[in-house]
Amino acid sequence: MDLLSDAGHVIMLKMRYEKDSPKTEFRKVGRKKASTFTGFCSEHDGEIFREIDTAQFDSANRDQLFLHAFRSATKELHACMDGAAKIQQTYISAVEKGLEDDAIDSEVGMVATQNLIKAYEMYLFRVRYFDSIFDSYDRSKTFEHKVIEFERQSPTIAVSSLFSLDYKGISSVRIILNVFPVSSEKTVAIFSFPKAERVKSRYVLSDIFSAKDQSRIKLLLSVMIIRNIENFIVRPTYYEEWSDEKKQKIIDAFIHTLVVDRDIGEAAYYSLFE
Repeated sequence: MDLLSDAGHVIMLKMRYEKDSPKTEFRKVGRKKASTFTGFCSEHDGEIFREIDTAQFDSANRDQLFLHAFRSATKELHACMDGAAKIQQTYISAVEKGLEDDAIDSEVGMVATQNLIKAYEMYLFRVRYFDSIFDSYDRSKTFEHKVIEFERQSPTIAVSSLFSLDYKGISSVRIILNVFPVSSEKTVAIFSFPKAERVKSRYVLSDIFSAKDQSRIKLLLSVMIIRNIENFIVRPTYYEEWSDEKKQKIIDAFIHTLVVDRDIGEAAYYSLFE
């Protein structure tokens, strides 16, 4: 985070309500607030992730790759559980006030149930692929990692996320993506996915994995981030170099794909790298 923050701040996309309608905008956020994850207490967080928080990144270190993926999966699980709990409580309050009838199906009730199911499925995913081998001597048994290194790349963005990509319109596959600078001249992108889903995962990521030109890889990666990830961090000095058109194009694309993933094209102004 030190490589991305300026005067203790970073840039993130944020939503707020303005006259009863949502508004999305890029805003400065304190670096500590942007990087704080409340899923673990500080003691356990420090103990679990010490190796990736204090050691130099090593793309050949399977434990480091596992821990980066584990942190992303845990953040997503925490977000799913927290969101499901809040939606469920809203539904219960509506029932108690007589605004909803829990004896019949309703849109609000279905949304609450769907989010509870989503949280439970995310819990099962983490248990199956992470918790079951956390203390194992071989943490590479369940996950495959693909590391892409961008040399001569100054710090511009950071991502730590788990999201789903469509597989031929018949199913979806969960992908974990971490992007972060490891020095002032190098950034890495780590794709992690279950070995059991290797064929599907490599299929949905084939455009990026097969691209030869780094500029093309960076553009495809940027488009993937904008289409699928709600929380990504941008370095303020880099953001200030963007034109007003570029800022608005990215916001529009983000909103356009917020609920349903849609094709936004591959225009150069989507690039999140210098």
